[in-house]
Amino acid sequence: MLYLNQIFRELVSLPTSPKRKGRSNEKLRPIFKIIAWRWFKKNCPQLITKWLQGQIAFKIVEKSKTQVVLEKQDPNLNSLAKSQYHVQEVKLLRSQVKLLTGILVSIITIFGGSFIWLS
Repeated sequence: MLYLNQIFRELVSLPTSPKRKGRSNEKLRPIFKIIAWRWFKKNCPQLITKWLQGQIAFKIVEKSKTQVVLEKQDPNLNSLAKSQYHVQEVKLLRSQVKLLTGILVSIITIFGGSFIWLS
C-alpha cells in the first residue's frame, strides 16, 4: 500500500506550468488529490481483477459445422467379414512387433559395442 501511495503522490504532484502559478491552482490540488484517491481506492480492485481475468481467460473458439461427404466407399471394407478384419489386424500388429524388436536389438548391439570399445 505504501508503494501505491508513493506512485499516487508522484502522479498528482506533477509540476504546473509557469503561466498558471495562481492561488486557485494551489487550492484545487488538494481537492483533486482527495477525489482521485477516493476514485482509485474504489475502482482499483475491480480494474485489477478484470485485467487479471483477461490475462488468464480462455478464448472461446466457435466450432464451425463441417460436413464430410464420402463420394466413394472402399468396397473391401464392406466385403470383409469381422473375422477376416481381425486376421488382417493381427498380421499388421505382428509385423509391427517384429520391426520394433529388430530396432531394439540393433540399438542394444550398438550401445553394447560402444561401451565395450570405450572400456
